[in-house]
Amino acid sequence: MIARLLEATELHGLDPARNPNLWWCSSAQKLLDEGFVFEKDDEDGEAEEHYSVILGYPPTLEDAKRFVAAFTKERRPGQ
Repeated sequence: MIARLLEATELHGLDPARNPNLWWCSSAQKLLDEGFVFEKDDEDGEAEEHYSVILGYPPTLEDAKRFVAAFTKERRPGQ
């Protein structure tokens, strides 16, 4: 899935050489389990794979900490 998402972003004009070798990843299920909500922005040209994560209305510092804690450091496939 990571490779598919990187490919989708690169098809939308991002330079693959500038994508970092390491990044932070989480799963949608983990974020949902933490109480976060996904929404489409419905912007013109928005990639089908893109969703925004709603941290809260308004988000609190605790929401931001829970969000960050849901991620782990990963390496780009093949590197």
